[in-house]
Amino acid sequence: MAKQEREIPPKQRFVKGFQSLCSNRHQYPVWADLWEMWALTIMNPLTKQLYSGSEKLEKVWQDRENRYLQIIKRYKKDEIEIIMEMFAAMVLEFERNPWQDFAGQMYMELQISNKNTGQFFTPYSVCGLAAQITGDHESLKRDVKEKGWYCIYDCACGGGAMLIAGCEQADKEFNRLDWRNHVMCNANDIDIVCCCMCYVQLSLIGVAGIVTQSDALKQACVDWYKEPEKVWFTPMYFSEVWSQRRFWHGYDMNMHENKFSGIRGLFNRPKESNSSESVEDDEWAEFEESDDEDWE
Repeated sequence: MAKQEREIPPKQRFVKGFQSLCSNRHQYPVWADLWEMWALTIMNPLTKQLYSGSEKLEKVWQDRENRYLQIIKRYKKDEIEIIMEMFAAMVLEFERNPWQDFAGQMYMELQISNKNTGQFFTPYSVCGLAAQITGDHESLKRDVKEKGWYCIYDCACGGGAMLIAGCEQADKEFNRLDWRNHVMCNANDIDIVCCCMCYVQLSLIGVAGIVTQSDALKQACVDWYKEPEKVWFTPMYFSEVWSQRRFWHGYDMNMHENKFSGIRGLFNRPKESNSSESVEDDEWAEFEESDDEDWE
């Protein structure tokens, strides 16, 4: 009997596929195409619900659909199959080990470079150490008990390594609670390719997240209703837990100042009113009498 073929590790399959696509192309444009296509593939079907009823928002959705078709037309049928296999390999890798910066590691190992930005991605081991040093157990515990969730923010997210390391640290902090229901990532980067890398990786580890393309030094906050094309929402953001939280507690679209968000908009309550705070859901009840058993 012939020996069973040894399974090729996902990362090796990814590298092999990428090198095949770059046989007659420059590396960086191919890298940029891949991550933008994968990000569009994940986001646009999910966010169709956000754009219904608004001509401006539906145009953003359609523009992204057109952008996907524009990119994929650059590749032949057999190359598209390779792209699909690369994505499948990445998904498998994250299933085996969610705590890693797959995109950043591949970028550095493949020696891809963007001469305009001089990007360098910090090794995940360093990000993990930073998360351990800066992680605040007490503030995490307090925020989750008081409002049900905790936000991790990175104003120059790159591929999202720092955020993933922060999620890993939060996972270690919890005992009975599922960290995915209580941790949100808010990411920002000036480079659309980095935004797509971060978005795909946050989506694959299953965290509720918002990724925004902007220069954080010039624009501290992006208004989703004015510039929706700059904002990307992960699939977990639309889960039942986070949908209820955004609706009942006014966190909808991350627009705390928008009077039409969440339950406030439904009942047209004024911004200064605190009456909405009396509205509670079952998910909040677990924090009323929670104790240290929820934590390590």
